[in-house]
Amino acid sequence: MIHLKIGGVPEHFNLPWHQGLKQKNFEKIGVKLEWVEFKGGTGTMNTALREHAIDIAVMLTEGIVYDIIKGNPSKIIAQYISTPLQWGIYTGINNPLQNVEDIFTKKFAISREGSGSHLMPLIDAAKNHTTIDASQFVVIRNLEGALQSLSKLETDVFYWERYTTKPFVDQKILKYIGKSPTPWPAFVIVARNEVIEQYPDQLKAIVETVLTLAQSFKKTASSIDLICKRHYLNEKDAQKWMNETNWSRDGNIDDHTIQQVIQALISSSLIENKEYLPSIFLHK
Repeated sequence: MIHLKIGGVPEHFNLPWHQGLKQKNFEKIGVKLEWVEFKGGTGTMNTALREHAIDIAVMLTEGIVYDIIKGNPSKIIAQYISTPLQWGIYTGINNPLQNVEDIFTKKFAISREGSGSHLMPLIDAAKNHTTIDASQFVVIRNLEGALQSLSKLETDVFYWERYTTKPFVDQKILKYIGKSPTPWPAFVIVARNEVIEQYPDQLKAIVETVLTLAQSFKKTASSIDLICKRHYLNEKDAQKWMNETNWSRDGNIDDHTIQQVIQALISSSLIENKEYLPSIFLHK
């Protein structure tokens, strides 16, 4: 039995992993899988992969593509969520900001550089033919940090997954001012190159196991109750999220998806305008 550490965010997308761990599904394929939670999101997982603190991660597609270009010695081994991420755009409840068109001159709360909360505002700015200066970004580490920063009016804008933040809108801590769905599938499964070389068969089995669990989770009526209990959503919101979310059936991710992300990063001046070969991102 091999021991591997996997990182992921504390969000509803990852409930199939938790079910598999509870049911010991991964031990049945010869893997002792240890879940490591990252409240700071993809940016913190990029660092953890680089520092060998984890072996595998469930990450935002744009976040890992960006960091591989920046030197992260990892590759995408499978697509996990095949539908876009529904980013919500928020401000503090007492902030006078009302319109999403006015956000680009404001202060942005981000979990850290290279995270989705950092990359998506830059991508949106490019789509709106404007820019955001580096001085407008304030690192707040995680959702809890953002809630404090926005409440104190230290920052004005925060991008985060829409349903994870919904309870704070309901509690009138955050004010929802807009949305920004990604034009590509939301999450991928990533592994360090060293782990890919050592355990290719085990990684393949892990992917097959979790995707099978995910299809079952999608079809099981009790999954809605589990989402409500663990993530503090009401039944209507949980059902809406489930209807909008699909897990990949086979884990396949095509070159076109990677090129979409690359072009968005180039348009946002996050990376150089040059040719990037899909082979540096994808393990096939």
